[in-house]
This record gives sequence, C-alpha cells and structure tokens, in this order.
Amino acid sequence: MQHVKDGTIPMTRLDDAVRRILRVKIASGIFTKGAPSTRKNAGDENLLGLPKNRAIARQAVRESMVLLKNNGGVLPLDASKTIMVIGDGADNIAKISGGWTLSWQGTGHTNDEFPNSQTVLDGIKEAVNTAGGKVIFSANGDSNEAADVVIAIYGEDPYAEFQGDLENLDFVPNGFDTNTLDKFRSKGIPVVSVFLSGRPLWVNPEINKSDAFVAAWLPGSEGGGISDLLFKRDPSYEFTGSLSFAWPNNAVVSPDLATRESTKLFELGYGLTYENEVIIDQLSEDSGLENTKVVSTGVFFNKGAAVAPWNLGLKTGDLDKQIGSFPTSVGGLLVSKTDHTAQEDALRMNWTLPDYDQLLISAASPSNMSRQTNGAMELTFFAKSFKTNDATVKIGMCSEGTTCDKTLDINIVANEWQEYRISLSCFASLGVDMSKISSAFMITAGEGTDIGLSQIRLESDIDAKPWL
Repeated sequence: MQHVKDGTIPMTRLDDAVRRILRVKIASGIFTKGAPSTRKNAGDENLLGLPKNRAIARQAVRESMVLLKNNGGVLPLDASKTIMVIGDGADNIAKISGGWTLSWQGTGHTNDEFPNSQTVLDGIKEAVNTAGGKVIFSANGDSNEAADVVIAIYGEDPYAEFQGDLENLDFVPNGFDTNTLDKFRSKGIPVVSVFLSGRPLWVNPEINKSDAFVAAWLPGSEGGGISDLLFKRDPSYEFTGSLSFAWPNNAVVSPDLATRESTKLFELGYGLTYENEVIIDQLSEDSGLENTKVVSTGVFFNKGAAVAPWNLGLKTGDLDKQIGSFPTSVGGLLVSKTDHTAQEDALRMNWTLPDYDQLLISAASPSNMSRQTNGAMELTFFAKSFKTNDATVKIGMCSEGTTCDKTLDINIVANEWQEYRISLSCFASLGVDMSKISSAFMITAGEGTDIGLSQIRLESDIDAKPWL
C-alpha cells in the first residue's frame, strides 16, 4: 500500500491486477454459486479424510521427496532391524505441516488437532512392526540403546509469509541438536536424516553427519509416505522427486547471478534413486557468513545479553553510554543483572532520580520494520516490579535522528514476572517512522521505580489487542 501511495506502483497497475482477479472470479461463477455453506456436501465431515483421499496424499509425499545423499546404498532400510527414531519432527504433525494449516503460523498445535493424520513416527512403526523389527523413539537422541540404524527427523519450525523471511540460507537447528548425530556415527551406526523445510537451506554440516539425507519438504498429514520410501514398502516404490530449486553450497544469498551459479551444491532437477551409486564426499562447512553484515532476527535481548546487531546503552541528557559490563549506571539509573528463568538472564533497573534516564537497545544501522508493523507484530518482553506496588514505565521505539520521546505508559505488576506485548502499530500511530528504527526498545521511568526486564523480542499478535 505504501508503494501505491508514494507512486512507486502506479494506480493503473493496481487497477489492472484487480481487474484480472475479478475476471477470473466471475468466470469461475463464484459470485453466483452462493455461500460455501449452501453448496453440495457443505458441513459433511464424513467426507473428510476418506481412505482414497489419504492414499492420494500419501502418494504425493512419496513423489515429492528428494534423495540428496545415499552413501553406501543405506536406503532402503531393512524394516526387520532395530530402528532408532530421533528428532523433534518425528512425532509432530504441526511441524511437518508448516504454516497456513490450523493457524496462520501453524505453531502451537497438538497432534490431536489433526484427526485422520499420521506422524512420521507412526508411519515408521507401521512399517517396522509389520516386518517384525523394533522401534526405539528418543526425540532428543539421548538414548543409549543399541540400534542398527538411526532415522533423524528435524528441520524448520512452521512459518508463514514474512515471518519466515531469511537474511541468509543458514539452517539453525531449533528443536533438535543435530550435533547428536555425531554420537551415533562415531559408534558406526548409519544415520538417515529426513530434513523438513519449505525451501532449500544450507545444511552442509547436517549432510556431513548423515549417511543418507532426504529433503522431505513439508509432507503434511501423511507421515507414512516417508516410511514408504525409507523402507521401500512396495517393490514399485522409488525416489522420483527432483529439486525445483538449486540447493546452496553456502548460506550467502548473492545478488550476482554468476556467483549464485558457482555456489550450487545440487543443480536444479537433481535427485538420486536407490540405484544411483553417487558418493557425496565431505562437504565444506564454511557458510560464507563470517564477513557478511549481521542482521536483526527480531530478538533484541536474550539470556542476559543484547543480540547482534543490537547493543545495550544508557542515556541521560546529552550523555550516551554503551554498556560494557555490569553493574553500571548513568545519571540516576542503576543497571545490574538479576534472575528470571536462569541465572543473570535479566536486567534490573533502579531509577534514583526524577530525570527519566533511558535504557536503549540500539543498532549502528537503522532497521526497516514497516513489514513487521503491517503484519501485526508485537514488541514483547517480560518484566516485574521489585517494589510492593506496581510501577509505571514509558516504552518506546525510536526512529533514526529523533529524541525517542514518543512513548507508551505500561503498568508493570509487582512481585511477579509477566509477559507484556505492544503492537508495533501503536508506535506507528504515535508518529514513529517504522522504516528507520535505530532503537528497537527504549524504557524510562520516574524516581523510585525498580523493575526487572528480560526476553525482549518481536512476536506474532495473538489477541488483536494494542497492548497488555
């Protein structure tokens, strides 16, 4: 909308796009079919999850998986053996389904919310139990039981739209420590990685830790389709999937086409079959990120420290001070460490003078948070008042070149850590230029205020309220 308002996108272009959309809708008869609730089969839940429909979904899983590595012909596996299954994606339908499922981001759902579905773990159990083998399940991989092979199911957490945007292609394990794979390989146990993602990512370290590596994308509700190919449950089954994008050999996204072409690990259309005797040698684990600019991830303060590229600072009058160690102070503001969920993972701030000195989380280069603002993101943090009474603090986000005087009054509850959420749109409404945020968080208070603060970050709006 901003690009239309400022003329970057002409109104004629917008009119043309709307006209074409309406033309297709009119041709489809959507305006004459009546409301969905009035159409044939509306509301008949008995038609959902029929065996014939689930079979098609399971077939789609088999045909979309891409075999990237299969050193020594590890796959297909023998289902009559002892199979250890590890990873946070093994028994989690929400994770293998991705965003835009039961909710926008697709997070926070239990398996019970996906009736007529099958996890990858249950699909593996189905295959192994039928063949007389044994399944050991250890989500975090800490089991020391003997196994013939390890299947690790892990990958990205669900996301949708810009909340899944990446500044680079480096896969950062979030629910499972992939270093666990080294433990099994050191014992000579073959490791098969089933990687869950909505896109190709740089996973050279994980590929190196695996004897076989499968890009399973987001298989959804039919996890059994994965076990069909891992164990080749039918003689006709074969890996037929191929890459629709080239797979990267480093994590840097280069604007130069020639550079991108030279940094491919696997070409567009690549995909192995069981019979291919391709050996993937040890891959470089140089991500290429060492010399790139550090960008914001939406986390500003965590585990007792500012998260790069953000830094902690204090301000009183015209004096600015970077925080290098604790305790520290400026003017009448004393800052030290305190405990929230772990030792010294939070800040304690005590204002001893009525000068409203500030603590800021700032970066050398401003960040454009317009998309986050339009996407209903919230500035989120935990806080508590150390006094017996509640405390009122002023919270702000500051655009480049301003005095950071556009703030909201937030009441901090006494003696109890609570989460507070403020919609970024509130700051935009105050007149803050969200396209040039130099300080992602500013807090100040009056004399006698003594509060704790931790886990400052951006989160999705969960209640459509301006702030809590």
